[in-house]
Amino acid sequence: SNANPDFPNVAFETALLKYPKDPSKVTVVEFGPLKDEWNRYYSDYLDKNYFFVQPILERVRSYGYVRLQSSDSSVYPIINSNFLSHPLDFEDFVDITKFVFRFFEKSRISSYVKRAKPIPGCRMCPGVRFTHECDSYIRCLIRQITYTGYHLVGTCRMGAADRP
Repeated sequence: SNANPDFPNVAFETALLKYPKDPSKVTVVEFGPLKDEWNRYYSDYLDKNYFFVQPILERVRSYGYVRLQSSDSSVYPIINSNFLSHPLDFEDFVDITKFVFRFFEKSRISSYVKRAKPIPGCRMCPGVRFTHECDSYIRCLIRQITYTGYHLVGTCRMGAADRP
């Protein structure tokens, strides 16, 4: 990790993708009470191309933990990633997300991109024309759909606590 404050703290993963035709093939997390709303949300996008942009924090301050539940190796450990638990990580992610929306809403590419509708469970600010101008929506969006890139890393002490 680079400690230089001028070194970028973000990266973007991008791809041109296409939603499947079959709604059962849309991979989403189980959204509990909002599941039907999410199914309706995705129905408008089936069999359509989309531009995927995933902002990534490179230098996080939040720390999670892995704890054993049992000395039995067949019992899964407790894993708490603590995503965005440090307030500066959350604020950095708000800034990154606003940047992505601003890019698609205000740059020259905006005339080629259809804006996504608000996600279930989050409301746009009244009277606001652009998503990047609505902090409460951005914060709700982050809380609803942020996920891991499945590249969790870290170190941990192993062995008895009294061993050097």
